[in-house]
This record gives sequence, structure tokens and C-alpha cells, in this order.
Amino acid sequence: MSNRILTVNDPEAQRFINLSYVTNTEKNTSKWLRHIDRFRKEKNIVNTLDEFDNKAELVTFISSFIGWLSKKDGSPFKVESVHNCYSALARYLRENSRIDGGVRIWDKYSFPKSLRCLDGKMKSLQYDGYGDTDKRDSLTSNEIISCLNHNYLSIDNNEGLIRRAFFWLSILCGLRGGDTYKLEFRDLERREDGGIQLRFRQEKNNQGGVLYRQRYGHTGTRTIPIPPDIKDNQFTPIADLLLYI
Repeated sequence: MSNRILTVNDPEAQRFINLSYVTNTEKNTSKWLRHIDRFRKEKNIVNTLDEFDNKAELVTFISSFIGWLSKKDGSPFKVESVHNCYSALARYLRENSRIDGGVRIWDKYSFPKSLRCLDGKMKSLQYDGYGDTDKRDSLTSNEIISCLNHNYLSIDNNEGLIRRAFFWLSILCGLRGGDTYKLEFRDLERREDGGIQLRFRQEKNNQGGVLYRQRYGHTGTRTIPIPPDIKDNQFTPIADLLLYI
């Protein structure tokens, strides 16, 4: 496969192009491209996804791939995973296809066969019981207490304090997996009432660029307030976070 990140000769322009790409999205695309490579090897197909210069051949390739798509052990993917895969292929082809005029595989007039194949695959998986996404139960109060009392989250050492701070932020602010990696000291601000507020400058659905504004509209910085510690409470998230910052 070719390099997925577009390149230009101007270093400053290239820097901004690189900033436009979202790491998790690129990882997701790479994951599904590996399945494309597995499909090609199994079917002895020479062309990579970006090497097709004929739309009819690309339609046949994508349709066959969607029909074939399954896990390495042969078990089916969930419905949402198959949809996610098609979306990843659409992102990749939009910027990397050799076909003149670009490729929009979500266009039902340009790629009706591919979309019909995707639709049928998803309906079949739904009928066979693969429509539900994997759900994770939230932590119970006792489980949260057990975590906070564990030495792994101790405030007596730097590593434990960092873990405890991010645990508090995840629990109190409902952070998703990748959100914590983007936090900076400046994102935590003292409040007049003794609490703290967390400012989100970038989120999964708010990267701040024009592409996200086109999809979601104008989205400003989101602020999440954390109230002051309760007097005589066993746990003191604000005090712990202040030790961290």
C-alpha cells in the first residue's frame, strides 16, 4: 500500500497536513488494510487496493472482499465491524485511488453493487445474531473503592499518583480511552468554590479542523466541572488531583 498521508514539498504545509490526520483513525484504517492484504494473498490477487485504475474492477474487488471478510479464525465479524471496515476503505480510497475523478464508494449511484453486497452482508450477520456490539459493564461502587484502595493507585509515589489522577478523571468526567493521552496540565483549572474544571480542547468528535466542522458544525471547548471534596469523606479526588497538578 502507498503512504496514506498526503505529501507536499512545502515543509510548513506538510506539518499542517500531518496535524489533520487523527492517530486512532489512521490505526483503524491500517487494521482493515491488513485484512485486505490477507484477502489478496488468499485469492492470489496482485493489485493492492490503491492500484486499481478501473472502477468496474475495483467494484468487483470490494464486493468480493466484503463477501469474504471474516476473522482469522474464520468466525464472523459483528455488523458494526463490517460497517467500520467499509468506512475505512472509503477513507483510504478517497485520497489514494488512481481512478480519475476520485472514488466515493458510499455513492449508491457509482458503487451500487458494493453497497448492495455490504447491505446484504450486514443483514445476514444481523439475522445470525451478530448485530449486538460488545458491551462492557460499568464499575460498581465496590469495584471503584477497591481500585482506589489498591497500592497501584497510591499517592505515595509518582507513578501511583499519575494513575490515580487519570483514574479520577476517567470516572468523574467519563473520559474515553484516547482522551486521557491528550490531557495537559493547562486543561485542569481551579474553581472559586474549591473544585476543579477540566477543559477539553480536542476530542474524538471535536478536533478543531475544517473537516470536523463540516461534519459536526462549530464545536467549542467543552468544560466539565468537578465539585469540591465532601468534608470527612474517605476519598478526596480534588486533593488527589491538586497533588498531581
